[in-house]
Amino acid sequence: MRNTPEVNLLSVVRTYLEDPKNWKQGAFGLEEGRPSCVHGALMKLSTSPEMDAAYSRACDAIFKTLDDAGLRDSNRGLASFNDHPERKHEEIIQLLDNTILRLEAEGL
Repeated sequence: MRNTPEVNLLSVVRTYLEDPKNWKQGAFGLEEGRPSCVHGALMKLSTSPEMDAAYSRACDAIFKTLDDAGLRDSNRGLASFNDHPERKHEEIIQLLDNTILRLEAEGL
């Protein structure tokens, strides 16, 4: 198994969002030192050219995880999933874990 730029980025985002103080709803949270939604964390933590290139592929991988679980409304984005009023922090972490595990299993 090899770590791809997408897996590396998703792992960094997962580590960052693991602390509930770093997760938020209702705004991207791109400012340094502010909590972020999952989409904002992906943008904020794409800090190198390699991670920046992996950003769209990481988003696509998360969408596939949501699609596979029947959790994605095709007309809504990742921020809408994050911001659903009943969404819990643990669900965001599980989404990231499931996406990372799937990518590692696929060797992608």
